[in-house]
Amino acid sequence: MAGEQEERRAAQREKERREQTEQQLTERRERNEAARRERVERALAVQREQEEATERQAQRERAEKLGYLAPFVMGA
Repeated sequence: MAGEQEERRAAQREKERREQTEQQLTERRERNEAARRERVERALAVQREQEEATERQAQRERAEKLGYLAPFVMGA
């Protein structure tokens, strides 16, 4: 009788240990996924900023060219 109770307690402890391990793994996966999403979002934000900076530079260059041509067009 005492042996059976001890086996049941040992089985219960093992079950609880497995559940705790599974919960820890799930939490770790969720943290890793959240960190991955954050890295991707930051990378996309940096890429957008670079694209916008490139577009602003192109607009400045066009404006400079048009500014150069304006006196010729106005005088024509």
